[in-house]
Amino acid sequence: MSDPYTLVLAFVLGLLAGRLFEAWPVQRAWLRLKGAMPHRCPSCGHWCRRDKTRFVQHRTAGWIFICPDCYDEQYHPFSKEKSQ
Repeated sequence: MSDPYTLVLAFVLGLLAGRLFEAWPVQRAWLRLKGAMPHRCPSCGHWCRRDKTRFVQHRTAGWIFICPDCYDEQYHPFSKEKSQ
């Protein structure tokens, strides 16, 4: 037979590990709802928040999310102002 303290310790560690792994999908869903899930711009490869990107129609790729810098570069190339 195993020591009862070892069994209790294994139970507690298993319970804590289960709670940690259980919380990750909830956190990921919350980040998606807030728009804070990181997204990679297909044009330049820059990582930014989803709520900061622009949803634009590209000629060949269809509707895509791109970062503000790529948006200014592609859709307003001669403007001196940058989007925030």
